[in-house]
Amino acid sequence: MNGTWLDFEKPLLELERRIEDARGLAQDGDQAAQEEVQRLERKVDRLRQEIYSKLTRWQRVKLARHRTATVASATIPPSSAVSRSWTGCRS
Repeated sequence: MNGTWLDFEKPLLELERRIEDARGLAQDGDQAAQEEVQRLERKVDRLRQEIYSKLTRWQRVKLARHRTATVASATIPPSSAVSRSWTGCRS
């Protein structure tokens, strides 16, 4: 797993690492490893739901300010009407 993890995401990181390890075994055709990957993926989904549904206000701020968070400039195309109105207001 690449990237920086916030403190409340550490349990997810550990499970993601276990999934990566199990996927390595599953690629060799190990049926038990494939079942383990599926089980761990369901567990990660449940844990993610639980963690993010119970964030404190400060944890939400940390998540929003996290360096990997999506920023508006990454989602709004530069040719949109919004960007023209912002850039054209002082021309």
